Amino acid sequence: DLCVVPTWAGQGSLVVLDCEGGNNPTGAIRSAVDLVAMLGSTLTVQVVWGQMGEGQLQQIGQGLAARDRLISGANAGLPTQRLLLVVNGCHLRYSSGHLAKTFLEVHTGSESARNELRANIKRAYEQIHFVTVPHEMDPAFRDQAVEFQRAVAENCSPAALAGTRLSGAQVAEMVRLSVAELHSSGAVPVPSVFRHVIFDHMLMPLVNKLVADVESTLPDLDDGEYRPSPLDCRPEAMERFDEDSKHLTHAELVGEARKDLREKIDRLWLHFSTKNEAIGEQDRDVTTEFET
Repeated sequence: DLCVVPTWAGQGSLVVLDCEGGNNPTGAIRSAVDLVAMLGSTLTVQVVWGQMGEGQLQQIGQGLAARDRLISGANAGLPTQRLLLVVNGCHLRYSSGHLAKTFLEVHTGSESARNELRANIKRAYEQIHFVTVPHEMDPAFRDQAVEFQRAVAENCSPAALAGTRLSGAQVAEMVRLSVAELHSSGAVPVPSVFRHVIFDHMLMPLVNKLVADVESTLPDLDDGEYRPSPLDCRPEAMERFDEDSKHLTHAELVGEARKDLREKIDRLWLHFSTKNEAIGEQDRDVTTEFET
C-alpha cells in the first residue's frame, strides 16, 4: 500500500509505503517489497504489538540481510536512512535508557550472535529512535500518538541521491527501475539505478536544455547573410553546466554528461561556422567578380 500526504511543515509530500511486515498474518513475507522501500526511503518505521522483544530486532536483521543479498554493486550514495522502533498497543513502561540498553553488545556464549545482529542494525542506520503508543482506550493514547507523529516528522528527510534531492518523479523512476530489475534478474544493480536516476533524469535534461539554448542563440543563416563576428556561446554553456551540476557527487556520470554536452555544442558550432564561412566566401567571390 502507498499513501502520499502533505508534510506537516507544508513543504513537499510525505510518501508512506506499507510493506506488510513479517508478522502480518494475512500477507506473505516478501523481502522484495522491503528492498524497494529501503531504496527510496529515508525513514524505516518498524512496528510491533504489545512489547519490544528480540523478535523485532531479528525481523529488522532479516530485512537488512535480504537487502544486501538482492542489491548488487556498491550501495554507497543511496539515501541515508534512520530507524524508528514503535511498540503499538504498548502495555509496559519503558525507561528513557531502554533503547541504548537494547543495543548493547554484551551477550556471551550461545547468545553471542545477538551482538552481531545489533552491530549490523547500528551500521545500517544513521540514527535509531524509540516510541511507544498505548492502547487507544488509554488516557495517554492521544499524547503518545502526537509523539509518534512528531518522531516521524523529525526523522523523515527529503530523499537524496549522490548529493542532490530527488523530485517525486525521480523517486518514482528509482522505484520503477528497481522493481523492473528484480523481475528481470532477481537483483537490483545499484550502479544501474544511479545511472538511470542521475544521468538519465538529472544530467541529460540539463544537457539537452543547454544544447537547445546554444542552438537558439546561433543566428539563422537561411537568410544568406554572412556574420563576420558571431558570438561563440559555448563557454557560457559549459560554465552553466558546471554550476548546475556541482552539487552532484557522482563525478564519473557528471564527467560523461559534460563530455556529451561538449561534443554536441561543438558539432552545432562547426555546422554553423562551416555554413557561415561558405556564405562569406560566396560573398567575396561575388564582390571580386563585380570589381573585376
